[in-house]
Amino acid sequence: MRSSRARSRCVCRRQGGSNEALVAVDDAMAVDREGADGHGVVRPELLRIKGEVLLRQATESVPGAEDCFAKAAQMAREQGALFWELRIALSVARLRVAKVATTRREHRLHRCMMLHRRFANADMLAARTLLEGLRRSA
Repeated sequence: MRSSRARSRCVCRRQGGSNEALVAVDDAMAVDREGADGHGVVRPELLRIKGEVLLRQATESVPGAEDCFAKAAQMAREQGALFWELRIALSVARLRVAKVATTRREHRLHRCMMLHRRFANADMLAARTLLEGLRRSA
């Protein structure tokens, strides 16, 4: 049986198949619980990886990813694992930057639509559809 570190490296290398990646992370967490007196030594990192995988799935997975990051940060603090805390903080920061960038793009798209409201060409219709989709997923 692979160690949890080997499993987490395997998960990180996966390009597609996010469902398989989630299964691999869950398996690694089960193995991590079995070792080290059931304390889950690398569990904060595995939760961080799970959050990253969830972010790659869909916009609806953002709350789940944020929850993984919060649990991971709490566990890392309890363990005094500064390295895990740093990696988790970087994941949270990247998520926040992505959210700001999405908000800015949405604002810019909305502003362009207001300026060119009188035009009903294919680009404007596509922009309107995209903006409505962004609003629904937020």
